[in-house]
Amino acid sequence: DAPEPRMDGVASLRDFADELEALYLHGMRPGATVGLPNLDTLISFETKRLCVVSGIPGSGKSEFIDQIAERLNLRHGWKFAYFTPENTPISYHAVKLIEKFTGRPFGQRTLPRDELAEAMAYLDENFFYIDPRRNAIADILACAEFLVRRRGIKALVIDPYNRIESQMGDTPETLYISSVLDSLSEFAQRLDLLVILVAHPRKMMRTPRGDFEIPTLYDISGSANFFNKADYGLIIHRDRREDTVVVSVQKVKFKHLGHPGDALFKYDIATGRYAPFTPGEPPDFDPTNHLRDGARI
Repeated sequence: DAPEPRMDGVASLRDFADELEALYLHGMRPGATVGLPNLDTLISFETKRLCVVSGIPGSGKSEFIDQIAERLNLRHGWKFAYFTPENTPISYHAVKLIEKFTGRPFGQRTLPRDELAEAMAYLDENFFYIDPRRNAIADILACAEFLVRRRGIKALVIDPYNRIESQMGDTPETLYISSVLDSLSEFAQRLDLLVILVAHPRKMMRTPRGDFEIPTLYDISGSANFFNKADYGLIIHRDRREDTVVVSVQKVKFKHLGHPGDALFKYDIATGRYAPFTPGEPPDFDPTNHLRDGARI
């Protein structure tokens, strides 16, 4: 009749009784949406998750991630950290964010100085950068953990995977990638973060009409684990003939957070913003300054 001692690493349902009771009473709540109706019906974001994003070069992966980041920040207060060696110098990436926040092309003729100052001050408090030279996975995560504790970030963007310093050695590539993805998932869960990882696909074949095929998560170069171990999986694909962008949600691990499907967008090159698009109707690009008029966010 002696009480059974607890064993580290072993749990039973009684350890989660309060959490189960809350789920029973209130249901499985969806995650954070970004305010783009056609995308919100497919996916909602939750921290403690790994989101893998892919697409052929020039498809707009980074631009679309920036729009997701801007909207998660404004709607839900999530602060972001970026490891983005392909967006150096950092000032170039800041220009993209400023255009998305203000809805104005960057430049003294198009962006009033007071709106520039307002946007810079806001970004300084909400968006942070990890030095591209700190490109070992351990260094990236150490910097991100510092930003969690000192700045309260809720999301980390690593763009792209192939700019992380490889420490593969003699390890087979698929096993090495599996280990890196495990590290990112465990980091996201431990620190209550959404981790967004951009990974390039293998060389895609062309269709009979000369366009590139739309890749899948299984087409990401190096390992099927990019699909297997992701909580969310997105493919961004630009149709240059139709001048549209397809955001293909190919994986949502938990059904209360969404489901696979495609959302169609038009891209505004002047501001870097995407607008939901229905063929036959003009795109409704949002011209407002989101820092002053967030009604459409």
